[in-house]
Amino acid sequence: MNLSPRKFPTTNLSDTLVVVPDELEGNDVFRRLADVCQAPLVAQCSFEPSAFEEKHVIACGHLANNVAIARLYNGRHC
Repeated sequence: MNLSPRKFPTTNLSDTLVVVPDELEGNDVFRRLADVCQAPLVAQCSFEPSAFEEKHVIACGHLANNVAIARLYNGRHC
């Protein structure tokens, strides 16, 4: 078996969006993450799926509390 190293494209953090569960929009940890990435922080209720085509999405939370994660899961497994 020939295993070659995987190559990943460079991520430009200026094209990043942080999507968080609605109830955690004011959470300090998520605010710091968004600040470090210089990215907007968006509550999942305001998330537009078209953002996946335009930005690198950092989705925080889990399947039950973040529509961005649910969209990724359903796109992969359904």
